[in-house]
Amino acid sequence: MIRVLMSVMVVALSLVGCGDTPESDSADDGRLRVVTTTGMVTDMVRIIGGDDVQVIGLMGPGVDPHYYKATQGDLNRLRQAEVIVFNGLFLEGKMEEIFEKMEDAKTVVALARAVPDAQLRRPPDYEGNPDPHIWFDVALWATTIDEVERTLSAARPEAAPRFAQRAEAYRTELTALHAWVQAQVATVPESR
Repeated sequence: MIRVLMSVMVVALSLVGCGDTPESDSADDGRLRVVTTTGMVTDMVRIIGGDDVQVIGLMGPGVDPHYYKATQGDLNRLRQAEVIVFNGLFLEGKMEEIFEKMEDAKTVVALARAVPDAQLRRPPDYEGNPDPHIWFDVALWATTIDEVERTLSAARPEAAPRFAQRAEAYRTELTALHAWVQAQVATVPESR
C-alpha cells in the first residue's frame, strides 16, 4: 500500500513539475510575443499592445531588478520572444549583457534610450550615471510611449492603427496623472 501511495505521489509531483513555463507562455496563438522585465515595462507594453500582443513579464511584484538573476526559464522565454523590452540604464543589472547578445537575432528595446539625455537625472550618489528609475517622473516615463508604439508597429504593421490609438489614450492618461501629481505637490507648504 505504501509503495502504491509513493508511486502516486511521484507521478503527481512529476506532472506538477512538467514544463519550465506556464501554458500561457508556451502557447503560440499568433499574437506578437513580447518579453518584458519589470512591472512598469510590462504594464506599458500590455496597455499599448492590447489583445494584439502576448506579454510575458519576467519580474513580478517585489522583485529587485538590480539584483535579478535570469533563470533557465527566463532564458527560454527570451529566446522564444519576437521582441524584448526592458528599462535600461542598468536597472536590470547583469541581464543587460544578455539583451546585448540577443540584439543581433531579434528586436531588443531599452526604453530609457528614448529619454533625451538632458532630461535624465544624475544624482551625486550615482557617480555620474543616470538614475534608471525613470517611471518615478510621469512626464519622463511618457516619453517612452512612442518607442513602444514604434517597436510594436514595426513587428506587426497590420495592428499599427490599434497600437497608435492605445498609445495616445495612455499618453492622455499619463498627462492627466502628471497634472494631478503637480497639483498635489502644490498643496504642500513651501516650508515643508
